[in-house]
Amino acid sequence: MGSTQIGNIIQKIWWIGTGEEIDRSFLKECIYTETVDLSGPRLSLLFDDPDSILTDSPWFKIKIGDVLEIIFEDPTYRKGLNVVIRFIILTMPKDGIRLTMHCFQEDVYKLKMPAPEARLFVQKPVREILRELIPGLKSGVIQDRIGNFPVVEDYHLLPGMRPSLLIRQMAKEHGAVAFFSRNVFCFQRLVDLRNLNEEERIYYEWNNIQAENQIVHMDVMNVAHVVGDRILRKYIGWHMVKGFVSGDCISTDAPVEFAGVGHEITLSNMVEFTLLLIDLAMIGDGRLEPGLALKFGWHLDDKARPFDESLPTTGVVGVVCHYHTGDQYNCRTKIVVPLDGSQVSR
Repeated sequence: MGSTQIGNIIQKIWWIGTGEEIDRSFLKECIYTETVDLSGPRLSLLFDDPDSILTDSPWFKIKIGDVLEIIFEDPTYRKGLNVVIRFIILTMPKDGIRLTMHCFQEDVYKLKMPAPEARLFVQKPVREILRELIPGLKSGVIQDRIGNFPVVEDYHLLPGMRPSLLIRQMAKEHGAVAFFSRNVFCFQRLVDLRNLNEEERIYYEWNNIQAENQIVHMDVMNVAHVVGDRILRKYIGWHMVKGFVSGDCISTDAPVEFAGVGHEITLSNMVEFTLLLIDLAMIGDGRLEPGLALKFGWHLDDKARPFDESLPTTGVVGVVCHYHTGDQYNCRTKIVVPLDGSQVSR
Protein backbone atom coordinates (compact mmCIF):
# COMPACT_ATOMS: atom_id res chain seq x y z
CA MET A 1 0.00 0.00 0.00
CA GLY A 2 3.03 2.31 -0.43
CA SER A 3 3.27 5.36 -2.66
CA THR A 4 5.84 7.93 -3.67
CA GLN A 5 5.10 11.64 -3.28
CA ILE A 6 7.24 14.74 -3.48
CA GLY A 7 7.01 17.76 -1.23
CA ASN A 8 5.83 16.18 2.02
CA ILE A 9 7.87 16.43 5.22
CA ILE A 10 6.94 12.78 5.92
CA GLN A 11 8.25 10.50 3.20
CA LYS A 12 7.22 7.10 4.59
CA ILE A 13 5.24 5.67 7.52
CA TRP A 14 5.89 2.07 8.54
CA TRP A 15 3.71 0.13 10.96
CA ILE A 16 6.22 -2.01 12.85
CA GLY A 17 3.47 -4.52 13.75
CA THR A 18 3.83 -6.22 10.36
CA GLY A 19 6.31 -3.99 8.59
CA GLU A 20 3.50 -2.71 6.38
CA GLU A 21 3.80 0.77 4.88
CA ILE A 22 0.85 3.13 5.37
CA ASP A 23 -0.18 4.85 2.17
CA ARG A 24 0.30 8.56 2.70
CA SER A 25 -2.88 9.31 0.78
CA PHE A 26 -4.58 8.61 4.14
CA LEU A 27 -2.50 11.35 5.81
CA LYS A 28 -4.12 14.78 5.84
CA GLU A 29 -2.10 16.63 8.46
CA CYS A 30 0.98 16.16 10.63
CA ILE A 31 2.46 18.12 13.50
CA TYR A 32 5.99 17.23 14.57
CA THR A 33 7.07 19.02 17.75
CA GLU A 34 10.65 19.07 19.04
CA THR A 35 11.51 20.50 22.47
CA VAL A 36 14.59 21.48 24.43
CA ASP A 37 13.49 19.24 27.29
CA LEU A 38 12.12 15.71 27.70
CA SER A 39 8.51 16.67 26.91
CA GLY A 40 9.21 15.73 23.27
CA PRO A 41 9.69 14.93 20.46
CA ARG A 42 5.97 14.45 19.81
CA LEU A 43 4.09 13.64 16.64
CA SER A 44 0.41 13.97 15.72
CA LEU A 45 -0.86 12.35 12.53
CA LEU A 46 -4.35 13.04 11.20
CA PHE A 47 -5.66 10.36 8.82
CA ASP A 48 -8.79 10.32 6.69
CA ASP A 49 -10.06 6.81 7.50
CA PRO A 50 -13.89 6.57 7.38
CA ASP A 51 -13.78 2.79 6.73
CA SER A 52 -11.40 2.00 9.64
CA ILE A 53 -8.85 0.52 7.26
CA LEU A 54 -5.97 1.47 9.58
CA THR A 55 -7.51 -0.10 12.68
CA ASP A 56 -9.65 -3.00 11.44
CA SER A 57 -8.79 -4.44 8.03
CA PRO A 58 -6.83 -7.36 6.55
CA TRP A 59 -3.82 -5.04 6.16
CA PHE A 60 -3.81 -3.05 9.40
CA LYS A 61 -4.95 -3.45 12.98
CA ILE A 62 -3.07 -0.53 14.49
CA LYS A 63 -3.68 0.04 18.20
CA ILE A 64 -2.42 2.11 21.11
CA GLY A 65 1.12 1.11 22.11
CA ASP A 66 2.17 0.15 18.58
CA VAL A 67 5.32 1.56 16.99
CA LEU A 68 5.47 3.69 13.86
CA GLU A 69 8.71 4.28 12.00
CA ILE A 70 8.71 7.65 10.23
CA ILE A 71 11.06 8.85 7.51
CA PHE A 72 11.28 12.65 7.60
CA GLU A 73 12.70 14.74 4.79
CA ASP A 74 12.57 18.50 4.35
CA PRO A 75 11.13 19.30 0.91
CA THR A 76 12.82 22.72 0.90
CA TYR A 77 16.17 22.25 2.66
CA ARG A 78 17.14 18.65 1.91
CA LYS A 79 20.05 18.64 4.34
CA GLY A 80 18.05 20.16 7.15
CA LEU A 81 15.79 17.27 8.04
CA ASN A 82 16.63 13.78 6.83
CA VAL A 83 16.13 11.24 9.58
CA VAL A 84 14.30 8.03 10.55
CA ILE A 85 12.58 8.11 13.97
CA ARG A 86 10.39 5.61 15.80
CA PHE A 87 7.31 6.72 17.74
CA ILE A 88 4.98 5.03 20.24
CA ILE A 89 1.25 5.62 19.73
CA LEU A 90 -0.20 6.97 23.00
CA THR A 91 -3.77 7.86 22.03
CA MET A 92 -5.96 7.35 18.93
CA PRO A 93 -9.11 9.50 19.09
CA LYS A 94 -11.51 9.24 16.12
CA ASP A 95 -14.25 11.72 15.25
CA GLY A 96 -16.10 9.41 12.88
CA ILE A 97 -14.19 9.70 9.62
CA ARG A 98 -10.84 11.04 10.79
CA LEU A 99 -8.36 9.21 13.00
CA THR A 100 -5.64 11.04 14.94
CA MET A 101 -2.57 9.28 16.29
CA HIS A 102 -0.78 11.14 19.07
CA CYS A 103 2.73 9.71 19.39
CA PHE A 104 5.87 10.09 21.48
CA GLN A 105 9.43 9.31 20.39
CA GLU A 106 10.29 5.78 21.46
CA ASP A 107 13.60 6.65 23.17
CA VAL A 108 11.99 9.29 25.41
CA TYR A 109 8.96 7.09 26.07
CA LYS A 110 11.24 4.37 27.47
CA LEU A 111 12.78 6.90 29.86
CA LYS A 112 9.34 7.55 31.31
CA MET A 113 8.79 3.90 32.31
CA PRO A 114 9.11 3.39 36.10
CA ALA A 115 12.37 1.73 37.11
CA PRO A 116 11.94 -1.89 38.34
CA GLU A 117 14.86 -1.65 40.78
CA ALA A 118 17.16 0.85 42.46
CA ARG A 119 20.36 2.07 40.83
CA LEU A 120 22.99 4.06 42.70
CA PHE A 121 25.47 6.43 41.07
CA VAL A 122 28.05 7.50 43.63
CA GLN A 123 30.50 10.14 42.37
CA LYS A 124 29.96 9.17 38.74
CA PRO A 125 30.49 11.50 35.74
CA VAL A 126 27.41 12.76 33.91
CA ARG A 127 28.31 10.85 30.76
CA GLU A 128 28.64 7.55 32.62
CA ILE A 129 25.27 7.97 34.37
CA LEU A 130 23.50 8.87 31.14
CA ARG A 131 24.99 5.87 29.35
CA GLU A 132 23.44 3.65 32.03
CA LEU A 133 20.04 5.38 31.94
CA ILE A 134 19.82 5.59 28.12
CA PRO A 135 20.84 2.18 26.66
CA GLY A 136 21.05 3.55 23.12
CA LEU A 137 24.00 5.73 24.14
CA LYS A 138 26.05 2.75 25.26
CA SER A 139 25.31 0.76 22.12
CA GLY A 140 25.96 3.70 19.82
CA VAL A 141 22.45 3.68 18.33
CA ILE A 142 21.93 7.16 19.78
CA GLN A 143 24.61 9.79 19.23
CA ASP A 144 25.36 12.25 22.02
CA ARG A 145 26.30 15.85 22.62
CA ILE A 146 27.21 15.74 26.31
CA GLY A 147 29.21 18.59 27.79
CA ASN A 148 31.92 18.43 30.43
CA PHE A 149 30.60 18.77 33.97
CA PRO A 150 32.39 18.34 37.32
CA VAL A 151 31.53 15.35 39.51
CA VAL A 152 29.82 16.86 42.55
CA GLU A 153 26.62 15.07 43.57
CA ASP A 154 25.55 11.44 44.02
CA TYR A 155 22.40 10.31 42.20
CA HIS A 156 19.92 7.55 43.04
CA LEU A 157 17.26 6.01 40.80
CA LEU A 158 14.71 4.50 43.19
CA PRO A 159 12.24 1.71 42.35
CA GLY A 160 9.19 3.18 40.62
CA MET A 161 11.04 6.38 39.74
CA ARG A 162 11.13 7.42 36.09
CA PRO A 163 14.65 7.80 34.62
CA SER A 164 13.46 10.96 32.85
CA LEU A 165 12.81 12.54 36.25
CA LEU A 166 16.37 11.77 37.38
CA ILE A 167 17.77 13.23 34.14
CA ARG A 168 15.73 16.41 34.73
CA GLN A 169 17.15 16.62 38.26
CA MET A 170 20.68 16.20 36.92
CA ALA A 171 20.08 18.89 34.31
CA LYS A 172 18.81 21.36 36.91
CA GLU A 173 21.72 20.70 39.28
CA HIS A 174 24.27 21.06 36.47
CA GLY A 175 22.65 24.15 34.96
CA ALA A 176 22.02 22.25 31.72
CA VAL A 177 19.26 21.31 29.29
CA ALA A 178 18.61 17.67 28.38
CA PHE A 179 16.71 16.63 25.27
CA PHE A 180 16.50 14.37 22.22
CA SER A 181 16.68 15.77 18.72
CA ARG A 182 16.73 13.53 15.65
CA ASN A 183 18.34 10.50 17.29
CA VAL A 184 20.87 12.66 19.14
CA PHE A 185 20.79 13.16 22.91
CA CYS A 186 22.03 16.53 24.16
CA PHE A 187 23.04 17.44 27.71
CA GLN A 188 24.67 20.87 27.65
CA ARG A 189 24.47 24.34 29.12
CA LEU A 190 22.14 26.62 27.19
CA VAL A 191 24.79 29.34 27.07
CA ASP A 192 27.18 26.89 25.38
CA LEU A 193 24.53 26.01 22.79
CA ARG A 194 23.96 29.70 22.11
CA ASN A 195 27.66 30.40 21.63
CA LEU A 196 28.40 27.29 19.57
CA ASN A 197 29.47 27.84 15.94
CA GLU A 198 28.66 31.55 15.86
CA GLU A 199 29.63 31.83 12.18
CA GLU A 200 27.17 29.06 11.24
CA ARG A 201 24.05 30.56 12.81
CA ILE A 202 21.07 30.84 10.49
CA TYR A 203 20.07 34.47 9.97
CA TYR A 204 16.33 35.17 10.15
CA GLU A 205 14.85 38.57 9.33
CA TRP A 206 11.66 40.45 10.14
CA ASN A 207 10.08 42.98 7.79
CA ASN A 208 12.42 42.24 4.86
CA ILE A 209 10.66 40.67 1.87
CA GLN A 210 14.02 40.14 0.12
CA ALA A 211 15.41 37.97 2.95
CA GLU A 212 16.18 34.31 2.33
CA ASN A 213 14.83 33.37 5.78
CA GLN A 214 11.78 35.44 6.67
CA ILE A 215 9.83 35.69 9.91
CA VAL A 216 6.14 35.74 9.02
CA HIS A 217 4.76 36.59 12.46
CA MET A 218 6.23 37.30 15.87
CA ASP A 219 5.06 37.71 19.46
CA VAL A 220 7.43 39.26 21.99
CA MET A 221 6.74 37.56 25.31
CA ASN A 222 8.20 40.13 27.77
CA VAL A 223 7.99 37.71 30.69
CA ALA A 224 11.46 38.29 32.17
CA HIS A 225 10.20 40.12 35.25
CA VAL A 226 7.50 37.55 36.02
CA VAL A 227 9.91 34.65 35.47
CA GLY A 228 12.58 36.31 37.55
CA ASP A 229 10.14 36.86 40.40
CA ARG A 230 9.34 33.14 40.46
CA ILE A 231 12.77 31.72 39.69
CA LEU A 232 15.42 34.00 41.15
CA ARG A 233 16.49 32.60 44.51
CA LYS A 234 19.63 32.55 46.60
CA TYR A 235 19.87 28.84 47.29
CA ILE A 236 21.46 27.61 50.50
CA GLY A 237 22.22 24.08 51.66
CA TRP A 238 23.90 22.12 54.41
CA HIS A 239 27.34 20.54 54.13
CA MET A 240 28.45 17.98 56.71
CA VAL A 241 31.82 19.70 57.14
CA LYS A 242 31.29 23.33 56.09
CA GLY A 243 27.84 23.78 57.62
CA PHE A 244 25.58 26.20 55.77
CA VAL A 245 26.72 26.92 52.21
CA SER A 246 25.20 29.15 49.52
CA GLY A 247 25.38 29.48 45.78
CA ASP A 248 25.91 32.50 43.57
CA CYS A 249 22.90 34.46 42.34
CA ILE A 250 22.57 37.11 39.64
CA SER A 251 20.36 39.20 41.94
CA THR A 252 21.75 40.58 45.20
CA ASP A 253 18.37 40.83 46.89
CA ALA A 254 16.83 37.56 45.77
CA PRO A 255 14.92 35.69 48.49
CA VAL A 256 16.68 32.81 50.23
CA GLU A 257 15.50 29.25 49.65
CA PHE A 258 16.81 26.05 51.21
CA ALA A 259 17.77 23.22 48.82
CA GLY A 260 18.56 19.59 49.59
CA VAL A 261 22.13 19.77 48.26
CA GLY A 262 25.32 20.83 49.99
CA HIS A 263 27.76 22.02 47.32
CA GLU A 264 28.26 25.61 46.20
CA ILE A 265 28.61 24.57 42.54
CA THR A 266 25.24 22.82 42.52
CA LEU A 267 23.51 25.64 44.39
CA SER A 268 24.81 28.14 41.85
CA ASN A 269 23.74 25.97 38.91
CA MET A 270 20.17 25.79 40.20
CA VAL A 271 19.66 29.45 39.32
CA GLU A 272 20.24 28.71 35.62
CA PHE A 273 16.95 29.03 33.79
CA THR A 274 15.67 28.97 30.22
CA LEU A 275 13.88 32.24 29.48
CA LEU A 276 11.28 32.37 26.70
CA LEU A 277 11.82 35.50 24.60
CA ILE A 278 9.83 35.39 21.37
CA ASP A 279 7.32 33.19 19.56
CA LEU A 280 7.88 33.11 15.80
CA ALA A 281 6.13 31.77 12.73
CA MET A 282 8.16 30.97 9.60
CA ILE A 283 7.83 29.18 6.30
CA GLY A 284 8.77 25.52 6.81
CA ASP A 285 12.47 24.97 7.47
CA GLY A 286 13.70 21.52 8.49
CA ARG A 287 16.97 22.98 9.75
CA LEU A 288 15.14 24.32 12.80
CA GLU A 289 15.65 21.96 15.75
CA PRO A 290 16.02 22.31 19.54
CA GLY A 291 19.30 23.79 20.71
CA LEU A 292 20.02 25.47 17.37
CA ALA A 293 21.39 29.00 17.73
CA LEU A 294 19.85 31.65 15.46
CA LYS A 295 20.60 35.30 14.79
CA PHE A 296 17.99 37.91 13.94
CA GLY A 297 17.56 41.16 12.07
CA TRP A 298 14.54 43.20 13.19
CA HIS A 299 14.08 45.72 10.38
CA LEU A 300 12.15 48.98 10.85
CA ASP A 301 10.70 51.31 8.22
CA ASP A 302 12.70 54.16 9.70
CA LYS A 303 15.90 55.35 8.05
CA ALA A 304 17.10 56.89 11.31
CA ARG A 305 16.53 53.59 13.13
CA PRO A 306 16.89 50.73 10.61
CA PHE A 307 16.79 48.03 13.32
CA ASP A 308 14.78 47.49 16.49
CA GLU A 309 17.60 47.16 19.00
CA SER A 310 15.26 46.35 21.88
CA LEU A 311 14.82 42.82 20.52
CA PRO A 312 17.44 40.06 20.85
CA THR A 313 19.96 39.57 18.05
CA THR A 314 20.62 35.95 19.02
CA GLY A 315 18.71 33.11 20.64
CA VAL A 316 18.29 29.35 20.82
CA VAL A 317 15.42 27.27 19.47
CA GLY A 318 13.55 26.03 22.55
CA VAL A 319 10.51 24.54 20.84
CA VAL A 320 9.86 24.05 17.14
CA CYS A 321 6.62 22.77 15.66
CA HIS A 322 6.77 21.49 12.07
CA TYR A 323 3.26 21.65 10.62
CA HIS A 324 2.35 20.09 7.29
CA THR A 325 -1.04 19.96 5.62
CA GLY A 326 -1.72 19.54 1.93
CA ASP A 327 1.12 21.29 0.13
CA GLN A 328 1.75 23.75 2.98
CA TYR A 329 4.73 23.39 5.33
CA ASN A 330 5.21 25.94 8.13
CA CYS A 331 7.11 26.19 11.40
CA ARG A 332 6.35 27.79 14.73
CA THR A 333 9.40 28.37 16.89
CA LYS A 334 9.86 29.56 20.46
CA ILE A 335 13.22 31.24 21.09
CA VAL A 336 14.90 31.01 24.49
CA VAL A 337 18.05 32.36 26.14
CA PRO A 338 19.70 31.84 29.54
CA LEU A 339 18.21 34.04 32.26
CA ASP A 340 20.72 36.66 33.42
CA GLY A 341 20.84 39.86 35.43
CA SER A 342 20.48 42.15 32.40
CA GLN A 343 16.97 40.80 31.74
CA VAL A 344 15.59 40.97 35.27
CA SER A 345 15.64 43.86 37.70
CA ARG A 346 14.18 44.15 41.15
